[in-house]
Amino acid sequence: MELNTGYQSPYGNDEDTLRMDYKHTDAYQMTYDLSVYLHKKVATFPKYEKFTLQKDIRETVDDIMDELEMYEKTKVASHLYAADRNKSKLVRKIRLAHDLKYSGMNNRSYHYVSEQLGYIGGCIGGLIKKVKEEKNKQRNMG
Repeated sequence: MELNTGYQSPYGNDEDTLRMDYKHTDAYQMTYDLSVYLHKKVATFPKYEKFTLQKDIRETVDDIMDELEMYEKTKVASHLYAADRNKSKLVRKIRLAHDLKYSGMNNRSYHYVSEQLGYIGGCIGGLIKKVKEEKNKQRNMG
């Protein structure tokens, strides 16, 4: 059940990746791509943030991917809602890094991450809508 937005990832669609994994939803792949970007950016945060904000950002983006992957495997909508809650948590963490003026989250990076999180949220929302529509369709048939 993929919501095809036409998104083309620089990662995840090559032959080697597809040999060891399956093709994920756009929401998952966008989150993975953002994860790669964020892992590089948070590495430039001050050393004293290494085990707090930096770790929170890395773990939260990974939590989003975990929930999306569980949804892909189980088709249980509660995983989409959990992914959306984690996305909101990530928004707060990114905003904090920007407001604290860490160089890794300068205005340009903040704009890019904000845009990507908006797209990811839209994909998650689209998957939730699709699940609701399928449930309503099944109710109406039964």
